[in-house]
Amino acid sequence: ALLEQQQKLNEERINSQTRTTQLLAIAGLTGLVTAFFLGYSLLSHRRHRAELIRLAERDELTGLLNRRAIVRKAVELLSRARESKGTLVIGLIDLDHFKSINDRFGHAVGDQLLQRLAVALRTALHTREVFGRYGGEEFLVLFPDMTMEQARQGSEKLRGALREQHMRVDDQEVIVTLSLGLASYEPGDVLFDQVARRADIALYVAKTQGRDRVEIFN
Repeated sequence: ALLEQQQKLNEERINSQTRTTQLLAIAGLTGLVTAFFLGYSLLSHRRHRAELIRLAERDELTGLLNRRAIVRKAVELLSRARESKGTLVIGLIDLDHFKSINDRFGHAVGDQLLQRLAVALRTALHTREVFGRYGGEEFLVLFPDMTMEQARQGSEKLRGALREQHMRVDDQEVIVTLSLGLASYEPGDVLFDQVARRADIALYVAKTQGRDRVEIFN
């Protein structure tokens, strides 16, 4: 009887230990699952937030930086050039005869022109340049830590790349061209608008001199 009682106590002890082990395993597994879902939720939230930030900075039509984002980047690069006594060249682009093409063939064709310029910007320029849609048919290109000659060469390459993208609309060939004005950061410049105004003057000269050309502010 004592042996049977001892055996019964041992079995109960083993069963109790087994249940405790099972409960600990379930608790551990539950903790792992909870931690996994919390981590996944946090990662998803961060990705969602990053995507929202990206969308807020991108132009919906072209996928390039929008006006607010490209101007903010220009201000950052201008401050860096001023602090490090470096260089910064700003290029202001305008699609030639955009309004007349838009009025003649419709907004869908006008949108295609803007998208083609976005493609040319991505393919013709290096990774150092920063560019975005400045508004309407105007685009802004930033050439950090480059000489004016390097910026001019990059601009000419861009102009040629866009010109090669022929379009056929209603059995008519449409040649897409751009005018571009360049201006460099100068010691004493504090605001982005100071450099952008000079680039705008150079762009005006390019358009009055026949378009489809690059002009440097002098």
